[in-house]
Amino acid sequence: MAEPADYSRLTREFQAVAVAVALKGIDPSLYNAPEELMISLNADNFEHEISEGIVIVDFYADWCGPCLLLKPMLEEVSKEHDVKVCTVDIDDNEQLVSQFGICNVPTLLFFKNGEQKEKTVGVRTKKDLEGIILGLN
Repeated sequence: MAEPADYSRLTREFQAVAVAVALKGIDPSLYNAPEELMISLNADNFEHEISEGIVIVDFYADWCGPCLLLKPMLEEVSKEHDVKVCTVDIDDNEQLVSQFGICNVPTLLFFKNGEQKEKTVGVRTKKDLEGIILGLN
């Protein structure tokens, strides 16, 4: 949890995310999209869910402003490019966080047929995400 001195910084970051969402033209209704569009992963189901096809695994935290910006882009990319998007809440999955050396959020891992092919840290543009996906095909 953030220390009290960090709240103003977090508020500024969240405001920046909101402005970025507005400027990028992301459909705000995606923020209220049903959670089943993204599969929640844990140590028990991780290997099974990444085993086939192209899978993006989003390591995120509920308190992370940039993660909020990334979520609707991932949902759009998933629909448009027929890739599976899964999420790992870092606060609930320490084993996976440690296993993959996650130090910052958001972190995206790109898998193809169970093998990790790419890793990005921080918010990327939709075009960046699409480029990585096309490179995996």
